[in-house]
Amino acid sequence: MSDEWAVTYFELSLSLNDYLYYEANIDTEDDDARMKAAERTLMGAQWWGGALVDAAYSVTQDASYTQLVEAREQREKHRKDKMDPVKKSPKGVTIDKVPMEDPRTAHQGVRDLLWQPRAHNQKS
Repeated sequence: MSDEWAVTYFELSLSLNDYLYYEANIDTEDDDARMKAAERTLMGAQWWGGALVDAAYSVTQDASYTQLVEAREQREKHRKDKMDPVKKSPKGVTIDKVPMEDPRTAHQGVRDLLWQPRAHNQKS
């Protein structure tokens, strides 16, 4: 049984991933460059995202990102019955807030799946 929205989401994800690396000027043929771009840095007691963070927020303004978000929403809508058990978080799992945050990602929730652009009135 094929899931049209899952396939669409997967294909758009691959395409957008290529675009993300292009926007970040990362050579996708260079394993070291790709790993370094995704590598996080420990700043005090908080992990900060790598070189892809700034490019990811830039990509959120592109129409292809909007298409990806819409495809994901449709995938979730059409697979609700299958996804409900997966969406439930396990009991006892907590995430402690650390006082020092990466200012580029501070506006996002720790469990956000997708990059969310800042509202125009939020500081960077």
